[in-house]
Amino acid sequence: MATPKFSITHEDQERYVHILRGGDNYDFAFAEYHVGKSGQLASSMLNEKKLTIKDTDQTYRLINHWSSLGLIADDGRSEGAWRKLSILDVIWIHVLVALRGFGFPLEKLRMTQKTLFARGSKTSMCLFFEFAVAQTLMKREQCLIVFPDGKAAAIDGSLVEVNRQIFGIDDYICINLNRLASRIFKDKDFKPIYKASTQLHDNELDVLLHMRSGRYESVSVKMKDGKIELIEATQSVESQKKFIELVKEAKYQKIEVQTADGKIVSIKRTVKTKPATKATGQTRALSSTEPLRSSGKPKSKAVHSNAHD
Repeated sequence: MATPKFSITHEDQERYVHILRGGDNYDFAFAEYHVGKSGQLASSMLNEKKLTIKDTDQTYRLINHWSSLGLIADDGRSEGAWRKLSILDVIWIHVLVALRGFGFPLEKLRMTQKTLFARGSKTSMCLFFEFAVAQTLMKREQCLIVFPDGKAAAIDGSLVEVNRQIFGIDDYICINLNRLASRIFKDKDFKPIYKASTQLHDNELDVLLHMRSGRYESVSVKMKDGKIELIEATQSVESQKKFIELVKEAKYQKIEVQTADGKIVSIKRTVKTKPATKATGQTRALSSTEPLRSSGKPKSKAVHSNAHD
């Protein structure tokens, strides 16, 4: 297996969650769901405690054990009363079961929970996960991507393969929420009513990577005969960086320097690169401020759970 020629910092791992979800489009839809009236009604339905442990196909002992560990939210029942669960609770329990089936230890399950769950309103404690489930019930394809360290992202199913090609992220578990929900609630069919399938050329994927990396203030392309010939990406650079080092970092670039009182106050550079010839062979070093360079082509090691297949 080819070894990627870059390292991913903690900061970049956190940013991947935003990138994988789809960037600004996801943010707008997410915000609309949580402030709009229709979203509030859906949230109330998803959080209503009217199901029981029997609906999970798991034992009372296991559910109570996970609850004691904080993996399942306390339902606030009085002592001696039967535990009540919401639709979100039941689906989350099945996700936990799937991850345990892959050998995930408890500490990694906690990391998955921390990534997907965010403290929100009094009725909902799991905003990202709730939004993904709401999209699932509206028959929009949703997948949970869980990485080896337990960090996770809920994303549109149509973006799974695109993100794999762009970012070369191959080690993950993919749980398809539509198929999972259909197996839990057997009288319902949550198969997506439409499945977006966008075919992008390799050079178009390379432009998309530049745009989504979050490193550049602007990205432009030059065309020839209807094809992308050159990608120009402009970014700000730390003014403390040695100028000679900056010059050596890229073969083709334009550097603009602003000074005040004899000191450098800002540096901007536009890096010029040829588009990728193989999208999967152009994994970019997002954790670096250096110009984009290709790495070896990674072999796919994505693991799909039975909830996906």
